[in-house]
Amino acid sequence: MSIILLKILFLFKNKNLKKISRKLTVFDLIMKKSYSRKISLRKKKYIFTKNALKASKILEELTFNFIILHYL
Repeated sequence: MSIILLKILFLFKNKNLKKISRKLTVFDLIMKKSYSRKISLRKKKYIFTKNALKASKILEELTFNFIILHYL
């Protein structure tokens, strides 16, 4: 919602349509980049936590097997 309001403010501040369209496209590009960065960071965090969970499960199994073999 705030993005739309900012675009409207850009429209009313400037009178030249070419300048307006350039500013809007630059603004859109900046917003898209920041949004895609957020998504990629979320994906990286998800993959990292998923891999960490797998690693912890493997470590648990290894320690369990080691304890069993050591005491038998």
